[in-house]
Amino acid sequence: MGLIMLSYSVSRAEQPEFISLLESYRNCFESFILNNKQEAFSCFEAGLRSNPTNWPVLYNSAVILVEQGKFEAAYERFLKVYELKPDFPAARLGMAFCKAKLGDFEKSIDILQRANKWGEKKLDAQYNKALAYAELKKFQEALESFEQALKIQRDHFFSLLGKGLTLLKLGMTSQAREVCLAAEAFWPEYPEVLKCLGLAEAKMGNHANAQAYFDSAFSVEPSATNLVNLLVHLLKRNEREKILALLDKHKGLLRTAESNYKAALILISVGDLSNSIPYLVAASDKDLSESHLVLGKVLKDLSDELQSKKYYEKYLKNRPHCKGDIADSSKTSAFISKAQTKPAYTQKNGCGIIPLDYDVNWSLPFSTNWLRENDSYGLDVFDNEPVRP
Repeated sequence: MGLIMLSYSVSRAEQPEFISLLESYRNCFESFILNNKQEAFSCFEAGLRSNPTNWPVLYNSAVILVEQGKFEAAYERFLKVYELKPDFPAARLGMAFCKAKLGDFEKSIDILQRANKWGEKKLDAQYNKALAYAELKKFQEALESFEQALKIQRDHFFSLLGKGLTLLKLGMTSQAREVCLAAEAFWPEYPEVLKCLGLAEAKMGNHANAQAYFDSAFSVEPSATNLVNLLVHLLKRNEREKILALLDKHKGLLRTAESNYKAALILISVGDLSNSIPYLVAASDKDLSESHLVLGKVLKDLSDELQSKKYYEKYLKNRPHCKGDIADSSKTSAFISKAQTKPAYTQKNGCGIIPLDYDVNWSLPFSTNWLRENDSYGLDVFDNEPVRP
């Protein structure tokens, strides 16, 4: 979380006493403006002790908690605001935002679904609901919510991009490409735009275009996801030397089990069994079942039967019903190739391995623009949401 913008102003509420009420908290606002957030929070707290039903002050204290990343506490404050002022949209939007940040996407959606008529017309409600559906892998519902958001604001960058990425997930590649091209017109260097277009071009067989987009995405944002996608694309083009050079230079980016596992499969696919071992060990240490299996096979191919048995045992501890994977006498590269070419074999009954492919997972920021719309109630604090130029 980070402060992007804030303001102190007097409410436009009908009651004159409401103006006086906010004016009495000038010191709290000034502390916040000076970046003394805890001091500002304590100032609001002192006021709430004498008047716990002061909903504008409750709201402002919740906003500070959001800015501090204390989403559970912020949720409770927004809930109290909603109970006191049910016709104040920011309270419900704040509740839904906090639940999403806490990973309770079902609850976040439920809160927004209950927003009735105003929720249908609120861009943030539709956009954040789409992201929550996407987190739950309910991509058809996510697509519908992104489309609703675009009906409200047809040039909303993040809704356009979210729609494009969702279409990719649904296998609607040509439509995804068109939507992401529209998003590119607004922000051509945003990493997720470049990733979307790279994936779409690759799936459509436009390899030169895909290469350019993957290169650009990694240049703008050198992340594990962008590195893996670039490596997978280079593998499809048989660019062995470029793969080895990139991995040697950027292996420090691979911090997750999944990214280390994919790097290992790429190395095995270019015939470098020995150098795949450190990546498989890193993934195995995080208990990724597939890495136990592949590492066991690699070590067996390299005639290290003792260590091979150790990792086979770790695999069977997680998947005791998958002895057939161990019994398969194929060389490691052939075993991986089988998973690539025969999807029915892969992960059948929870056995087998995850095949090597592009990383199509994505993450967009939940919107906090709803806070900006309520500057008349006090503080405006936003998430570290990228600001479109």
